[in-house]
Amino acid sequence: MKGMLSNWVYFVWACVYVLLLWIILGCTWQGFLWSLSIYLISISIALSPVGENIMRKLEQVKPLLTTHEKERLLPLFVEVYQKALTETPSLGNNVELFISNDMTVNAFAFGRNTIVINKGTIETMNDEEIKGIFAHEFGHLAHHDTKALLINVIGNGLFSLVIMIINGIITAYNIITNLFRPGHDSIWIMSLLQGLINFIVTVIMGVGSIILSANSRQNEFHADNYASKIGYRENLIEALYFLSKLDMRGKISFKDKMKMSHPHINERMGRLENEQLTA
Repeated sequence: MKGMLSNWVYFVWACVYVLLLWIILGCTWQGFLWSLSIYLISISIALSPVGENIMRKLEQVKPLLTTHEKERLLPLFVEVYQKALTETPSLGNNVELFISNDMTVNAFAFGRNTIVINKGTIETMNDEEIKGIFAHEFGHLAHHDTKALLINVIGNGLFSLVIMIINGIITAYNIITNLFRPGHDSIWIMSLLQGLINFIVTVIMGVGSIILSANSRQNEFHADNYASKIGYRENLIEALYFLSKLDMRGKISFKDKMKMSHPHINERMGRLENEQLTA
């Protein structure tokens, strides 16, 4: 429950999308019911096994296939999984490990039962560091970050599709009107309406991106704390130290900082080390 509350911003954002779609459809009761129904259907699909399988296809992840992958990774995954289950029994017994062929050093989780580790992580991190990474990803599942994120993705996709359709209709109307009724005042009215819609969407998406990024950064801290709670603080610190060596970014602008989905690695390490000192 606590994890769901920490992601309240995603649900508020979903409500904003429903409201905007309702306004576009005319602010009628019928429009509201259509908006709500479309969202409920979309979210139900996204949070179902069907939606998760679609995400697995889109991310092009694969299960552990080779003997080497199974012999090395499964014992690490199962060990962390069992400790996560002790802390959070609601995780269930269906979480699976997948591999991405991406050679960047990263791992991620989505849906209810999917944790993915990149090939680059497997090739460069040692077993203890990988345990810390797994513990962090189980933290995201335990706090329901992955479910809330799917809701946001569905909302963005649906909203963008509706706006694209509306823009297409307005553009087509302008072209047709200009061809058959040149100089008609409605052309300027529709052009103004189209510009207004684009401006509103740009502002909303910009503000929303900043808010959601801030929430995402907090979720990273929560997942770090979870890894620490189930006994993998040292493992995660080692993994973060390794990642900090690979971080070649220079000075980050204020604008980019506002849009970062992850806190700075040194900030994450500092929090974990301070927690260790005060424990």
